[in-house]
Amino acid sequence: MACDRNGLSGGSINQLHSFGHNFCEHRYQRHQHQHQHQRHQYQQQQQHPCLSIILGNTVYRMTSEGAVKLKDNQWDVSNYKNEKLVTLDQVQVNNAVNIDHCEGTTFVIENDKIKSLAMHKCVKCNVVLKNLISSIEIINSSKVKIQVLGKCSSLSIDKSTGVQIYLSKENTESEFTTALSSEMNVHVENENGEWTEITIPEQFQHRLANGKLHTRVSDLYTF
Repeated sequence: MACDRNGLSGGSINQLHSFGHNFCEHRYQRHQHQHQHQRHQYQQQQQHPCLSIILGNTVYRMTSEGAVKLKDNQWDVSNYKNEKLVTLDQVQVNNAVNIDHCEGTTFVIENDKIKSLAMHKCVKCNVVLKNLISSIEIINSSKVKIQVLGKCSSLSIDKSTGVQIYLSKENTESEFTTALSSEMNVHVENENGEWTEITIPEQFQHRLANGKLHTRVSDLYTF
């Protein structure tokens, strides 16, 4: 059997060339298959703007504008921009909803009762919901509106401006906590279905008396 200078026969060299050709052809076909699969996924997403992906105990719902993610008992809603209406129809009674970094979008939570709602770094967003077991938190947000169709026992506003809260007639004893916030109003519905707007104070007067600090709402506000 004839050998080349490296000690390989001509037949062995031909086998190596054949193997190399087949290997390259296999990689090319695999690459083409992956490309077609990715293209199919993209086309699906264009036809169905909301897709669900389940990884472990986490559910991801991807859209062209934002994402909805369920992990444990919390729904994280993030990065929606100028979406007219987003309906959250899978929230359960033991779930918390956290809306983060959204702008120009209205969210409707359809379940009759949820655990809590938090809004963080949102601008010009609206939320409509029914009943809450716990509370509503608004943090680092501006020009947001929340309408509670049922009951909400407490609400906190922190480092936010331009907050409008609409409460049904069931909320006659709701509590509010505010810090470093301005331009806040609560709209309360009466028995006739009419709304009364009440300004939440942001200016206070403090007085020292007998070594103790006494605080009252500024005279600028009338109730």
